[in-house]
Amino acid sequence: MRILHLDAGREMRGGQWQVLRLIEGLAAAGVESTLLARENAPLFAAVRKGGWRVEPLGLTRTLMLIRRHDLIHAHDARTHTLGAFVRKIPLVVSRRVTFPVGSRWKYGRARRYLAVSDFVKSVLIAGGVPPEKIAVVYDGVPVLESCPGKSVIAVANAGDPRKGAPLAVEAARLAGVTRRPRRPARCWRPSRTPGSWECQR
Repeated sequence: MRILHLDAGREMRGGQWQVLRLIEGLAAAGVESTLLARENAPLFAAVRKGGWRVEPLGLTRTLMLIRRHDLIHAHDARTHTLGAFVRKIPLVVSRRVTFPVGSRWKYGRARRYLAVSDFVKSVLIAGGVPPEKIAVVYDGVPVLESCPGKSVIAVANAGDPRKGAPLAVEAARLAGVTRRPRRPARCWRPSRTPGSWECQR
């Protein structure tokens, strides 16, 4: 099985981390992946650093590479549109957002949808996607060793009120944790060894 992944994200947000972890997991299972992403995007650099195949995103490159792959996996709205126009191999779409379905034509083109939650699945169904074409697949995270230090860092929510920042603030208050935002923050990043992670200090 050879999968052509498409992602047009400019930043390394939750969806891009899931693409990176998926490619890593597929490689460990012996599944070949190629990612098409923006050349200046952090995901492009992270996949290349991990030792996996990555090339610049574009229609011409997509048309050229589909002949060597069995499946297209679109990871965001822009590449979903791109994949909808390229119908030579089956299209799978990961759906992580709760926005209403726009184009019924576009949403009728995919073979399968991977919804991040039951609520996202319900949005797809309300938009006309048959339930049998939708599977709920929750996002996963690697189990990491604890990062040394005294601070607890909460991941930024990119300003999206639906990301649950108020809930995190309330949880910190109930746990008696003092919040002191500081920069630079420590975070986990891919290490030089493919498939492993390190604490950025």
